[in-house]
Amino acid sequence: MKKEMLSILEGNKTNLSSRQFVGRDLPHPLLLGQEEKQPCFTRDVEDPRQRPSGMTTYFYNDYRGFTLIELLVVVLIIGILAAVALPKYEMAVMRSRYSTLKSLTRALYEAEQIYHMANGVYTSDLEALSVDLSGCTLSTGKTTCTYPWGRCVADTTNGRVSCENTQTLQNGYAMYLGVGANNPTLGVNCWAFSTNKTDKYNQLCKKEGGVFKTTGGCTLGSSGSCQIYKISDAL
Repeated sequence: MKKEMLSILEGNKTNLSSRQFVGRDLPHPLLLGQEEKQPCFTRDVEDPRQRPSGMTTYFYNDYRGFTLIELLVVVLIIGILAAVALPKYEMAVMRSRYSTLKSLTRALYEAEQIYHMANGVYTSDLEALSVDLSGCTLSTGKTTCTYPWGRCVADTTNGRVSCENTQTLQNGYAMYLGVGANNPTLGVNCWAFSTNKTDKYNQLCKKEGGVFKTTGGCTLGSSGSCQIYKISDAL
């Protein structure tokens, strides 16, 4: 009887060790002894058709690349986005730089008004005005304050103060002091130092709300002409 039971156990052990077990079908380790266990998945199989029977593919990579048409479509989309976005970005940068001209010109205008209330006249001497002139170099006559990007001018001859950027822009901003009532450009002006009325510098003046008035001499002591856009009559 004892020998028959041992024979049955030996037969079962042999049958269990010869089976291919996957996942939850694995028998208790004691039944397998020291025999190597069959893995239940693999990550090294490149083609599902090549995997052994009874094994499950855990991960499969398809190394297919992009086609020429797909690459061309991507390049086309990037080109369209660049064509739309870049001009808007450039104009935003230009308007940011132009805001510096507006701030400095308004500071000069307000300083001129304070000087006028105290003395009854306007002055072309920038040093006599209560305004911060740090970062610029005054001219001999003290009418021009030169910056690395351009200059600001107190031009009492034409009754205006203005700032011009001729480095990173080709634009100016002018505010009239109320002298010369017949002048059609009195008020607040945007200048575009360009003969092409459709270029980005003229477009900047239009974006600032300017309406084209005339072509004339904008800078003090300069024979060059520019496009003059009136932004407003009131200061």
